[in-house]
Amino acid sequence: MNTQREELEKLLTDKIRNLSNKHLWVWGAGDTAVLYQQGLLRLEEEGFKIEGYVDSDPKKQGNLIGTKKIFKPEALCKMENVCVLICSIREEVLHDVKSKLETMNIEHYFLDEIILKNHSKEVLSCYDMLTDDKSRKIYAGIIKWRLTGCKTNYPVDIANDYFVLNNFRNLDSEEVFVDCGAYIGDTISDYCKLKRNNFRKIIAFEADEITYGKLEKNVSQINVKYGLTSQQIVIHNCAVADKMGKVVFSRYENNNGEGSKITDYENEGNCKVVCLDEYLKEPYTFLKADIESFEYRMLQGARRGIIEYKPKLAICIYHSSIDLYSIPMLIKELVPDYKLAIRHHANDLTGTVLYAWREEELTIEG
Repeated sequence: MNTQREELEKLLTDKIRNLSNKHLWVWGAGDTAVLYQQGLLRLEEEGFKIEGYVDSDPKKQGNLIGTKKIFKPEALCKMENVCVLICSIREEVLHDVKSKLETMNIEHYFLDEIILKNHSKEVLSCYDMLTDDKSRKIYAGIIKWRLTGCKTNYPVDIANDYFVLNNFRNLDSEEVFVDCGAYIGDTISDYCKLKRNNFRKIIAFEADEITYGKLEKNVSQINVKYGLTSQQIVIHNCAVADKMGKVVFSRYENNNGEGSKITDYENEGNCKVVCLDEYLKEPYTFLKADIESFEYRMLQGARRGIIEYKPKLAICIYHSSIDLYSIPMLIKELVPDYKLAIRHHANDLTGTVLYAWREEELTIEG
């Protein structure tokens, strides 16, 4: 009987597509496509270039994602040597678009399948880096789901995002917790409920101005509830990445602003952005990030601090399939003796968190 790793390797290496002579177009110009922009920019350095986007929503047609224009699907029929990559994390959307492209007689694949198969060595290396069997089972299941577009089964921990492992629940009166993507303070609230007053400081970042106002109010309530001083939770109204400056930030009005994100990183815009190595003037011991596909840039901007302080890390890696292998590899590059684990905190493809730590004596149950 094949082992889990052998099955994963077979899936990753079966029918690898050579698309070097194709004009690549992405079908899907929604939120998922925007989240993939940072990862696709890294892939462009490898020669993986997207020509543009198509979407059946007339409201999106004619607009841009990054520098690439969005066309209506019918435009594909006038193009030669085209291959379409379907971009979505929703199973029903993937297969609906697949059926449409079959009817149009246009070559097509799932975007995640192409990305992951063309980085099979990196994906398998990340699988081998993981510390425990549960992590490997989760990782293999997520990769299989993204390769096939069909839901798979793997362990899920809905509660205790960022604190599910014993290593991350321990009380430490000197802990300094950095929360990148604080939203309205839900993670801060969970942290204080778990730690009470057994930490030194929380430093939190939230870029969206409206959400930041809610964060301020909630932090005031948390201070009263847990008897904290006003210096124990410090919040900043800015984004976090790998530069200091201004960027274009767009509020996602659905779901009370959750999912708001940087939409133009190159041009100066409406939002302050910082990198941790330049902005923070003190050591930190625990770094969490859920910042809508800018986790990789945030880690690049925190290289010096991570190498020097070696904090515990809880980093979201679900915003694109590229992050599933590139973020673990970056973290191991920065601190080779980090231990890595993965837990999944949702019933869909969102909620995958990579955990990293150094303390060998600690267990990782959870």
